[in-house]
Amino acid sequence: MRRLTVALLMGAAAFAQSVEAPRKPSVSGRVLRQDGNPLRYATVTLLGRERFTITADAKGAFTFEIVPPGKYSLIAQRLGYASVKFGAPAPLALRCIGVDHYGNQTSHLAGGNDAVTTFRQCINEAPGTALTVTPNIEIKDLIIRIPQSVVIRGKVTNQDAEAVPGQVAAMFREPGVRNSRMVATASVDSDGNYTLDDLPPGRYYLLARIGNVQALIVLVGGSPSILPVWTTSAYQDQMSKAPSESDVSTYYPSTPDELAAVPVEVKAGEALRDVDIVLRRGQVFSVRGALVMPPNTPAAKIALTMAPGDGAGDSYNTNRAISGADGAFVFSNVVPGAYVITCRTQALFGSRALSVAAADVEGVNVTMRPGVQLAGAVRVEGVSSGSWPAVALAATDGTSSSDSARVQADGTFTFPASMAPIEYAVRVTALPPGTYLKSIRYGDQDALHKALNLEGGGSAKLEIVISTKTAAVTGKITNAAGDAVKGAQVTAWAAKPEAAGRLHSANSDQNGNFEIADLGPGDYFVAAWEQLPPALADDAGFLARFQDAAVAAAVEEGARATADLKLIPRERIDAEMTKLR
Repeated sequence: MRRLTVALLMGAAAFAQSVEAPRKPSVSGRVLRQDGNPLRYATVTLLGRERFTITADAKGAFTFEIVPPGKYSLIAQRLGYASVKFGAPAPLALRCIGVDHYGNQTSHLAGGNDAVTTFRQCINEAPGTALTVTPNIEIKDLIIRIPQSVVIRGKVTNQDAEAVPGQVAAMFREPGVRNSRMVATASVDSDGNYTLDDLPPGRYYLLARIGNVQALIVLVGGSPSILPVWTTSAYQDQMSKAPSESDVSTYYPSTPDELAAVPVEVKAGEALRDVDIVLRRGQVFSVRGALVMPPNTPAAKIALTMAPGDGAGDSYNTNRAISGADGAFVFSNVVPGAYVITCRTQALFGSRALSVAAADVEGVNVTMRPGVQLAGAVRVEGVSSGSWPAVALAATDGTSSSDSARVQADGTFTFPASMAPIEYAVRVTALPPGTYLKSIRYGDQDALHKALNLEGGGSAKLEIVISTKTAAVTGKITNAAGDAVKGAQVTAWAAKPEAAGRLHSANSDQNGNFEIADLGPGDYFVAAWEQLPPALADDAGFLARFQDAAVAAAVEEGARATADLKLIPRERIDAEMTKLR
C-alpha cells in the first residue's frame, strides 16, 4: 500500500508539473540548398518588433528559443547565396534590391550594420509567410530553401570588334510589367570584360553603357530602389566616328530598344559565360550653353546634370558636365530626347528643360536662383522609443533625385544644401515600430496629402508628427474553396485619393491570418493577392481596379478593424496587367 501511495503521489506531481509548466514559444527548422542538402552555417533572422539572429549549425538546423509573442518574418542568408524570406516564391533581393550586396553582408559579419536593418520595412512587406508566435506554441519543422547566387560573364565590344570599357547593368522586369529595375552593375575593364556576380537566380535584361555609373540605393516609400546615374567618359568623346555619331546604350545582344532586348535566364548556381554585347552606333549631338548668375555673383566651375525629362528618352542616359570659370558648359554625345538640365550649389539652383531632335543645341542659358534653406523637426505623440524616421524630398516632376536630411537625437533636422524652389513629395520612411505618420506641415501647407510647394521660398519649418496611437486591420484569408491561405500578400490603401499616402502591406501567417499594423485613422480598401508583382503593389491606380474584390475598412486612431478576405486569383491580376501594355 505504501508503494502504491508513493507512486500515485509521484504521478500526480508529474501531471501537475506538465500542467503548470507551459511549453516555451519557439521557432525551429532547417536551411537547405536547392538540391535539398543542408546549407551549413547560414545566418537566420526573426524580424518583428524585435529582432533575433542566430547561425544555423552544420546540418542547417536552427532554433529560436523563448521567442516573445508577436508577428515575425523569417529570413535566411549566406555569402554566395540569394537571401530568402520563408514562404516567398522568389529570392528576397528581387524585391528588396541591395539586400545581398557583398558590402552589406560583410559589414554584418564584421559586427556592423546590415541590410536586414536597412531594409526592415521592405523585408516585412515583401512576399512570404508571416509567423505568428503566441504563448505555449512551438513552430517547428520549417524549411527554407536558399538558392546559390549566379554569375554572368561576357565582353562588351563596338561594331569594329574593339573592346569598350564602361558598365553593364542587370535589369529585372516582372512578368507583365514594362518598366525594369536595376538589380546590380559591373564594371567593364579595358579588355571589355565584365562579371556580374552575387545575383539571385532569375531572368535579366543586360544593358551596356560607356562611362561610369553611380548606383545609389535609396528608400522610396520604404522600398529600396537603385538610382543609376550614368556619366559619359573621355573614351566616348574619342570614339566618335563622325561629328554626330557614337556608340550608344545597348541591350543584349545588340539593340538600343529595351523592348527588343533578349533576356538572359540563369538558374541557381549557374555561371554563364560569353554573354557578349555589341554596342550599337547612333546619332548623338551636343548641347552648349551658359549659367546666368544672380547680380554680383561671379561665375565659377559648377557641376550640371542633364537627365531625361517628362518620361522621355533613355532613363539611364544621365550626363554630367562642369561649367567653365565663365559659366559656359557643353554636354557631348547626347542621344535625341527630352531632357532637363539641373544645377545646384549650396545656395543656388538652376533648371532648364530642352529637347534634342536632329541637331546640336546652342545657346541654352540656365538661370541660377537662390534656393530654399529647409529645416524642421519630428515630434512624437506618445512615448518615444528614442529612434527616428528618415526624411527625404523627391521632386514631383522627376527632375532631381531624393535629398535626405539626418534627424538628430532631439528630432531636429536640416537639409545640407538649399532646395530648388519647386514642388516635392515628402518621404518619411523607416518609422519606428508602433508608430504612424500623422501629419506634415510647412507653414499653412498640408504636405502629407499634397506636394510641398517651395516655389514661394519662405522661412517656415517642416513640422512632422508621428503618433504611437496606431490602428490595425486583422482578418483571415481564404481561397475559393474556403481553405485558409498562408503567405498571401495583403494590401491596404486609402479609399479617398486626397488622403492617399504610403500603401501598407503584410502577409498572412501559417494559419491564414493577417494583421496590417501601424495604420493611421481613415477609410481603407483591403485586398489579398495571389502573386501580385511587387512593381504593382505600390501602384494605387492599379489597385483601384480591384475595389470590387476588396473589403472596405474604417479605422479610428488606436482602434482595430476586422476584414476577412477572399484571395484575388492570379488569373484576374494577369488580365488587368495586359491592359497596361
